[in-house]
Amino acid sequence: MSFVERGLIVRRDDSASVTYTDIARLAGVSTATVSRVLAGSASVSRDRQERVHLAAEQLGYRPNRAARALRRNKSDTIGLVVSDIEYPPIARLARVIESEAALQGLGLMICNTDESLTRQSFYIDLLLQERVAGVIAMPATDDPQQIRSLLDSDIPTVTVDRIVPDHNVDCVLIDNAAATHALVADLLGHQRRRFLGIFGTQDATPSRERLEAVQEQLSTRSGVTLSVRTLSLGSTIGIAQATRRITSIVQESFGSSAYNPDAIICSNAMTVEIVMKTLFERSIRVPDEVSVVGYDDMIGLDLFYSPVTVADQPFDRIGKRAVELLLSRMSGDADRSQRIIRIQPDMQFRDSCGGGHS
Repeated sequence: MSFVERGLIVRRDDSASVTYTDIARLAGVSTATVSRVLAGSASVSRDRQERVHLAAEQLGYRPNRAARALRRNKSDTIGLVVSDIEYPPIARLARVIESEAALQGLGLMICNTDESLTRQSFYIDLLLQERVAGVIAMPATDDPQQIRSLLDSDIPTVTVDRIVPDHNVDCVLIDNAAATHALVADLLGHQRRRFLGIFGTQDATPSRERLEAVQEQLSTRSGVTLSVRTLSLGSTIGIAQATRRITSIVQESFGSSAYNPDAIICSNAMTVEIVMKTLFERSIRVPDEVSVVGYDDMIGLDLFYSPVTVADQPFDRIGKRAVELLLSRMSGDADRSQRIIRIQPDMQFRDSCGGGHS
């Protein structure tokens, strides 16, 4: 029988005014018992738990999360700092992390920096002010000075796709060396010898590790050459400017006296898309004249006139591991050594190399 049916209920128009004392009086327990029950403690008998929950429901009680955050010095929310939420792979990552956090009863505050250090600093300060329980971050660069306030706080932090050097900050990322090895091996298997690499700036882990892996793998190959172009590929320069720069690189690389690569390695899916469109406009055939590979998969890369081979980042696994690491740190894990988790890529071998996997 409910409290209403027993005639014990006094309805309130403002649920925010319902206190632990109100719930305790209606449930016939102490305020300490109400506090333990609503905090999720299992030390209270089932009968008293049911009475407290029923009383809270009948009174229309809603927890004051701001007040609880002040009492506990942290909230039931974690922060996610990402570089470009419009980039489909990052949107996939955010979706996975949101789902995993929700399963743990945690909310998620998503902060999109557009790879702007100013916005990144603003959002980190905001997360600190909000007393979030933890942070998963994809910093704009590997430079720890750019996230110093976060590193100096006591808020558990895990990075994704960026390794922060000289700090015991856990990180989850794709195995860039393994991904690169698979892509280059496929190109070499199709007898490609003149490589053009289009990579992002070297102040972030993915571009640096991928370029280093390409250089290492090709350095011992006789008769194989590599031309490298690095440029900012993030949202700081905008899609239009990135398109112009990448298009210019492709156009300059072909011609009677130019390099004329027979293999192009693209730093990300956006670069792949621009390169493929530019080659099509110049009537350069893929893969007959040049092979194209890249990192990250997006809807449409398998629908080009020559479907593109990519090393895809499995953000479902990356996101889950990042949340697992963060929860471990939030629980007070005593092991303070840095944990770097490298996830194997999902290889998608398609026709852009020369007819599938060699």
